[in-house]
Amino acid sequence: MDYPRINERELKFPIPSGIVVSGPSSSGKTQLVLRLLAHASEMFDPPPKVIVWAYGEYSSQIPELERQGVVPHAGPPSEEMLKKLPKPFLIVYDDLMGDIDAKKLADLYTKKSHHNNFSVIFLTQNLFDKAMRVPRSNAQYIFLMRAPSDMLSIRNLASQMFPREQGFLMDAYKQACADPYGYLLTTRRRLYLYPKMVKKQTVGQRVLDNYEYLKSLGSTTSHKKRRHLLSSAGCEELLTLVEICLNLLNGSFCLTRKQEQKLLPFANTIRRLARVRIAAREGVSGAKGDDDVAGQTNLGFVKQQLETVKRKRATNVSERNVLYNQQLRRYLKLRKEAKDRPVKVQLSNGAQLLNKTVETGVQVRPGPDEPKDKSVLIAGEDEEIEVRTPTQGSSRSPRLNKKAVKQQEINEKKDHLLAIIMSDPQSFGATDRGKIVNPKTGREFIDSDLNWSIERLVDPRPENAPSPSGTKELMRKLAHNPLASSLLNRVFVGSGQRNTTYTLFKPKREKFRHLRTVPTGFMTDVQADLADFQALSRKNSGHRYLLLAVDVLSRRMFGSPVKSKRPADVKRAFEEVFGQMPKLPETLYTDRGLEFVAKPMKEFFAENGIKKYETSSKKKAAVAERAIRTLKTRLYKYFSAKNTSAWVDVLPKFLSAINNSVCRATGLRPNEISDTNAREVWKRVYGEGLVPADKRPKIKAGETVRIPEPKHIFEKGYIPNYSDHVYTVDEARSTKPQHYLLKDYYGTKLKRKFYLPELTKVQVDENTMYRIEKKYKERMRDGKKEILVKFIGFPEKYWVTDEDLKNKSTK
Repeated sequence: MDYPRINERELKFPIPSGIVVSGPSSSGKTQLVLRLLAHASEMFDPPPKVIVWAYGEYSSQIPELERQGVVPHAGPPSEEMLKKLPKPFLIVYDDLMGDIDAKKLADLYTKKSHHNNFSVIFLTQNLFDKAMRVPRSNAQYIFLMRAPSDMLSIRNLASQMFPREQGFLMDAYKQACADPYGYLLTTRRRLYLYPKMVKKQTVGQRVLDNYEYLKSLGSTTSHKKRRHLLSSAGCEELLTLVEICLNLLNGSFCLTRKQEQKLLPFANTIRRLARVRIAAREGVSGAKGDDDVAGQTNLGFVKQQLETVKRKRATNVSERNVLYNQQLRRYLKLRKEAKDRPVKVQLSNGAQLLNKTVETGVQVRPGPDEPKDKSVLIAGEDEEIEVRTPTQGSSRSPRLNKKAVKQQEINEKKDHLLAIIMSDPQSFGATDRGKIVNPKTGREFIDSDLNWSIERLVDPRPENAPSPSGTKELMRKLAHNPLASSLLNRVFVGSGQRNTTYTLFKPKREKFRHLRTVPTGFMTDVQADLADFQALSRKNSGHRYLLLAVDVLSRRMFGSPVKSKRPADVKRAFEEVFGQMPKLPETLYTDRGLEFVAKPMKEFFAENGIKKYETSSKKKAAVAERAIRTLKTRLYKYFSAKNTSAWVDVLPKFLSAINNSVCRATGLRPNEISDTNAREVWKRVYGEGLVPADKRPKIKAGETVRIPEPKHIFEKGYIPNYSDHVYTVDEARSTKPQHYLLKDYYGTKLKRKFYLPELTKVQVDENTMYRIEKKYKERMRDGKKEILVKFIGFPEKYWVTDEDLKNKSTK
């Protein structure tokens, strides 16, 4: 992407304003500011009456600044001096990062500069210093100097300015800082590159002005919407497409395979404008009959394929004849269509804009003469477009209804796709009998049918129709071919992700691997939970619960009875448990119960210097849950043997017995583990189990997914398993196993993390359907009936047209 490049004199900085210049030493910060001050009367609006240069170290530039009328000042100026200076004025802080107070610096960019009518320029070596947080957020302009060794700071700034498109700023920064002393100027609206970085081939200003139109045209996947955008385009939008096509024909851009695929939406326009090259070859503007038709891109490609098949030496003569007949019929059909809908493009200076054409070497016998009256698209030097419509005497092809035109397009795609497959049947797994070969076994699929599979891959209707065996294998191989992938029906490709019913009722996995709690040492990570003993409270002095804490590394248990879940009782139990521990833990893991997340409990943990972490998965605090099971098993065996239900009095004995029993995980008794042997125990438990993280997440950031719908114990299994609300992946973390952070439709981030088996991938487009929960009322707007509805899984209500509801219901 190219960005607008400016000269310093073309941009005026308003007064008051805040400016930050960030870059390492010797990156050109001072020289940049000196150039700005040399043209202060032109660069600032209104021009400053006084310019103050506050410096930290005296240099040889200070006398030169004095001769230019700049007032030097050693150290940061006082508030009294700032009040006495005539308004408006400009003040520059150079090498004063350690001399100025962070609060004063923040006041300069938030209150003083705006209320006292002056501008501030602050030169810093670290944009993400602690004192630069407020200036960085409130500065209207930020100059980013070339800093090859500090790309992380630029990436952090890009994540703050463009959370969803971080590559936008990174791409601009790399272009701006390609040469030494380059810089990127960022504002709240645009990005500007250093003027010396101008390349020979750049996109014209018209392309930049119509970028939103091009973005909407290139991003849409609907043929109907794309045709509407092209038909409703004005002169400026059409000239923008002309400029892009001329740059492509001139060879201004070296396109990769992915870029060529992105340009497929512009293929029809590019094919039409390719005739300009033929017209400009001889410097004339008239039509060239059949030669003009031969110059089209698609016809040239078909002729080359026809010539290749003709010269091909094949052992099977019948196969070659079939391919030759297919290519010949395709060429004659395309030539006839081009003659029926002629378009002539005239450029007064076409010979100067385009390179010389290269002859294809394929001669075609001319056909019948073209009609005299044609639609003419004329682009003159003034870059205005005139469209001339045919006269009454011009011949017109008979109009076809939409269904016939659509069926004709599908048939053309079928023939084209079949020709591609038969040109190299072995690579696509096809046979002469019209069967598809199974790549795993090397045998043909029993009920495979090549023609039927091609029809399912091309024809979008019906979506849920059955497909013959081998269709998915054929689709995978065709997807790797750029020419064939453009012909595939996007509704069928990835139909599982586009099918609302499938993604809602997809079976969900209940058991899968979760992230382990890996402690850093002895008594550093502790998990706690409440064990329920409400049924035995009368025999235990009203104690309903047991607070059990477990050290993750040593598996040592600590417990205390609790009468209720009130913060006062839970706090008293934690004080007793912490008194049993050899030292206080660094991190405490619990579930999201109100007894652990109440405000008094948070204050209690903060006073003791303990970091509190609440788990959000169904496993909760897994180590504590497993410890409760072990303790309850021993207690209920004791209840059965002694015919009693009292556990409060014998709790210390049971905890002591468990802590003095050999643990299978560590191989030692929990009481035997301490700081002296904690390292050996950690290697035994976790050293062999640590595996490297996955490098590439299966689901990328920005893709849409559904999350599992929470179900109760006795809820039926035939209701939807996944949510109607579609979430977006905000961050994909390559851990082992992988987990993801999501955000909803409104951009709110979800607190808990999700694992890959919990998510089902969804592709959202204009064909995606949303289930309606309730209809509220109706109204008429611009002759259309609108209905206020609420969608399942969405909290807000939306007005939708009655036509949309009907269209959705018929899909």
